[in-house]
Amino acid sequence: MKVLVFLMIMFSTITGATGNLGFISLYNIEFIGPIAILKSGNYNLSTLVLWIVLVLSHLALISLIFLTKSNYFKALLVWVPLMFLVIFIVFIFWSFFLLTPFIIVWLIALFKQSRKEVKLKLSI
Repeated sequence: MKVLVFLMIMFSTITGATGNLGFISLYNIEFIGPIAILKSGNYNLSTLVLWIVLVLSHLALISLIFLTKSNYFKALLVWVPLMFLVIFIVFIFWSFFLLTPFIIVWLIALFKQSRKEVKLKLSI
């Protein structure tokens, strides 16, 4: 499961696409661009708050790799990535397309976790 969570973390950061403006990555969307805009002073308060919540949700996503053995991991595996997706899509809607590999790995992790719980119940 740690491998799938690691892949989710990687796909939440390094995925990108080439467009008319050059290569656009999720890392640039989430970190480089907002920090540059923040330095220039062109940020409005609602966007700043949304960006802070996005970074916090990304940190929560990263913390999943350390919580794979906890009793409440399945709930975290559902809600933390969902929260990250919703906040990222609200932050920049078209980033949904760049998050497709993340979504695929997340669904595989959910399926694997549910299969693991079924096997555990059958063995008891």
